[in-house]
Amino acid sequence: MKFSKQTTIACLLAGLALLNTHCTRQNETETTSVEASKGNEIYLSDDAIENLALNTSTVASAEIRQQIRIQGELIIDEHRLAMIPSRIAGIAENIVADAGTEVNQGQPLISLSSQELADRIMGYVETERSFQASIVDLDRERKLLEKQVSTEEQFLKVERAYYSAENAHSVALQRLRLLGYEESQLHSYLERPDLQDMTHYFISSPIDGQILQRYINLGDAVEAGTALFKVADLNQLWLTFQLPMRYRNVIANGMQVVIRNESLALEGTAKIVLIEDIMDPRSRTISVRAIVPNKERIWMPGMPTRVEFKGLGIEVAKAVPITAIQELEGRSVVFVEKENNTYVPQSVTLGTKDAESVELLEGPPVGTPIITTNSYLLKQAWQDKE
Repeated sequence: MKFSKQTTIACLLAGLALLNTHCTRQNETETTSVEASKGNEIYLSDDAIENLALNTSTVASAEIRQQIRIQGELIIDEHRLAMIPSRIAGIAENIVADAGTEVNQGQPLISLSSQELADRIMGYVETERSFQASIVDLDRERKLLEKQVSTEEQFLKVERAYYSAENAHSVALQRLRLLGYEESQLHSYLERPDLQDMTHYFISSPIDGQILQRYINLGDAVEAGTALFKVADLNQLWLTFQLPMRYRNVIANGMQVVIRNESLALEGTAKIVLIEDIMDPRSRTISVRAIVPNKERIWMPGMPTRVEFKGLGIEVAKAVPITAIQELEGRSVVFVEKENNTYVPQSVTLGTKDAESVELLEGPPVGTPIITTNSYLLKQAWQDKE
């Protein structure tokens, strides 16, 4: 059979490769050769230990720095939310704003026709006139007393009438101040009240914001306390989320967190303003609230939002370098160093980890010497002994 020149060269190269692989494996086997084995222990010669360049450290406490992702929810800032009721009974006669409307503080939203309002205003007019008359009477009676034309008893009687009129006037004025009236406005009703319409009551927004809901229709009868509108300032929202209790001592008010919504490709920041001191016993979490600036109105109440903490450090009682962990026979292990060149794989249960260290939930106690550098070679030695 004849071979081409190219085929002959290829065969030679393949043969050399196989030879090198055999020699390398033989050298590795010699380097990591196990002198003896007993039960769960492996023994290495001094030369093997030197060639493997094994380094040792101990199980110890450590700070694990993580990037934590938690699902949160955007809600309305309750400090910027207003439920607008009617403070008086009446009939809805004109509605000038609807759900979705942007309104300013003091902007009228609805007017009511209210007989109760007219009664309050007329009550004020009557008490105002009586109060003014009592002032005149008291001043005249004081002058008569000084001239000894009147008696002390008569003066005290007029004085009591003055105080009674003053109290009635104050009560009538306060009932109208609750509706937003100032006394200067009410003085306009003193002249010919019979010619003025006192039944129109205008209800205005107490804040800047957007009307989220309207609860009233034209012609509806309302009682005092009936909710008419719900208004919210959406330029700032609250973000709420549940934080695992183990991170309680590594966050603080004022801390900035990153927030994201992948479905809309949104990213922003929020500032923590409240960390509750009550833990949910079932989830072992605490409630956290953050403020989200929203002047661009890109975030919406009810929107699911992911919260990210970067480099959040927590102190754990037991940790080892990640390089110390190996997978052996389907379990995570570390190689514990004993005397006389003896090494034992010990099963561990892993917890929180970062780029350098990993927490041990179960495993050797603090202070136990373990192999951290080139521990994978010990794993190979263990497998070779079998």
